[in-house]
Amino acid sequence: MEQIPYYFDSVMRSAVVVSPKAPFYEWLISLEESNNEIPRTEVDLYLIPDMEFHEDSLDWLEENYDGLFEDQLNNWYTAEDAWPAERSWELFQEWFDFKIIVSVHDTEEGDIEKI
Repeated sequence: MEQIPYYFDSVMRSAVVVSPKAPFYEWLISLEESNNEIPRTEVDLYLIPDMEFHEDSLDWLEENYDGLFEDQLNNWYTAEDAWPAERSWELFQEWFDFKIIVSVHDTEEGDIEKI
C-alpha cells in the first residue's frame, strides 16, 4: 500500500484559540461605555508546547492560563490597575471560550518569523 503524501509541514506545536465571551465584554463595557462598539468576533491563537493528546493540552492550559488571561486583558485594556486582581482558572473559563488544536500545519514556504 502506497503511503499518502504530506502536503504541509507539521509545526512542532499545539495551539489554543481563545475568544472573549459575554462576561468579558460586560467587564470591558463597565470600564468605558465606548467599548460597547467593539466587534465581538475577535479570536487569538496561541502556540503552546507540542502535545499528542487533547487532555495533555488541557492540563497545560489549566496550569498556564494566567499568561493568556493577561495577554487578553492587555490586548483590550492596557490599564493593569483595572484588571481583575483575582484571575482564577474558573474566571478564565467564564470569560473566554477556548479550543485546543493538537496538530498544527504550516501552509507556507520558508521560516516562521517571530516579531
